[in-house]
Amino acid sequence: MKINKQHLLFLLCWVILLLPNIATMILSTDLTYSLAKEVVYLVVVLVCLFLPATFLRARTYFIIEGVLALFWAPIEMASLSLNHMTVAPHFMAIIFETNRVEAFELLGSVWPLLILIAGIWVIYWWAVVKIDNQFLFSSVIRKLTWIMLPILAVGGVVASLCILPDKGNGYSTKEQLSLAVDNVAMKFHKIYPFDIYIATAQYRQEQAYIQELNKQLETFDFGITPQNDTIEEHYIVIIGEAARYDHFHFNGYARATSPYLDTIPNVFSMSHWYSQANLTRNAVSLMVTRADLDNRERAFQEKSIVEAFAEAGYQTAWLSCQTLMDFEKRIAQTTDFQYEQVAGLSAEVALDSILPYQAGLLFANHPARKTFFLLHPMGSHLKYDQRYSAEYERFTPAVTSSDGYAVLSVENKSRIINAYDNTILYTDYVIGRSINLLRQQSGCCALIYVSDHGENLFDDGRNLSVHGSYEGTIYEAHVPCFVWVNDAYRATYPDKVAALQANLHTPVSHDVLFYSLADMADIAAIVDSTKSIYSPYLVPQDTVRMLTGNNVITSFIPDHEQY
Repeated sequence: MKINKQHLLFLLCWVILLLPNIATMILSTDLTYSLAKEVVYLVVVLVCLFLPATFLRARTYFIIEGVLALFWAPIEMASLSLNHMTVAPHFMAIIFETNRVEAFELLGSVWPLLILIAGIWVIYWWAVVKIDNQFLFSSVIRKLTWIMLPILAVGGVVASLCILPDKGNGYSTKEQLSLAVDNVAMKFHKIYPFDIYIATAQYRQEQAYIQELNKQLETFDFGITPQNDTIEEHYIVIIGEAARYDHFHFNGYARATSPYLDTIPNVFSMSHWYSQANLTRNAVSLMVTRADLDNRERAFQEKSIVEAFAEAGYQTAWLSCQTLMDFEKRIAQTTDFQYEQVAGLSAEVALDSILPYQAGLLFANHPARKTFFLLHPMGSHLKYDQRYSAEYERFTPAVTSSDGYAVLSVENKSRIINAYDNTILYTDYVIGRSINLLRQQSGCCALIYVSDHGENLFDDGRNLSVHGSYEGTIYEAHVPCFVWVNDAYRATYPDKVAALQANLHTPVSHDVLFYSLADMADIAAIVDSTKSIYSPYLVPQDTVRMLTGNNVITSFIPDHEQY
């Protein structure tokens, strides 16, 4: 067949449409270590790409392909770049739940890439305009394609049957066939652009399911009797952001990143506390409710620890520097006071120290005998350089606002870590200010700081950065938990403090936080003593289980000697 201008235009359009799939073969950890998987992936991709061309004329075909596939390509490339995996429902959740300020900021920081994408789009649509509206393939090839299609489908099912790991383990022939068909169908979850549409549909289904679960909240209560004792109590909980256990000097880090924690008395550190999820939207729901990885729906069926304290008669507040997600917004609206700083990831706004300041205003202007305040700072969330003021830039050279997101490469590792450590230094300052605020109050006072998840900092050969990876790492899992109590608390609850000290090296995860907070305030009605750091009956959790960025639970046993 003679190659002409039309053929070259066809080839150009196909190459552009295939770019995300080519990137998947290069970057996705699912494929990069298996030539056989890459070959099968490429065959299925090409079949999916060419099949519509067997019944659509050329220009119509490329217009439809362009509309359905071209627009979403940057999202697929972003997932591959950050997670080394194709798009999953949780990645689409981040897209849908990111506010416009953050979205425009992210786009603005990668403007060279935007120019490149725009250029590719212009080239594609220019080529489509030049294409004649003829059939791409001869009638013979079109007929052969439709004959081969069922053969390939049956071949895929047969191949899946042969490699099923559970075949012969009590499954009937019908059940094995169903598993094989599901295995073939799952391939489309990793083929662009099907993965985008499938992930979006799954996200929408999840949201509808959550709304159904939330209906149960209307009649839910913990059965707590309001505390009428004479004890004055004030508690602050800080849900940290992307902080790693091993980057606090208090925990043995070489750098002086925690001067306040190092010098304040009555501070305790849990040495083996692990996150249950490496994305904030998942981690927080598991932290403030009785939900765990085996019963995640409880986060939406039951009320939170904040509402439990309200039921016990405490004045409550949700103070946040992060844009509230729907889950958090529902809880915050039930509190007596809420503060939300709506901003992007690097907007010109007040830093996290605004949160203890807001808490101080509540103590001064709305005094109460019992208070429970939850603070949710930006902590060590990207962009790191936007998380601290100039006087806290102690570790240099650090990344700056002019670098943009393109700076996230292993070549800039030392600058990235310097900026990250500056965020830890500022987090220490915020914790210190919060503790000092409680020291000014009378009665029993305590503070707990726990980070939602950790952060990857190009720690090993995988060269992963930030958080939300699809495989889950110890760097995302191992988080700091600091507990401070005043002398009045120690005197009132000596057994709880003694148990806390005995449990400092017990491995635990986020699912103990709800019960520990309840036990801290002696709200006995909802305490599970096997899941409280204030209890001598705390059960250790030696295996780390984490919900990763693609909504899969991974498990590993950490090396406690190393971490």
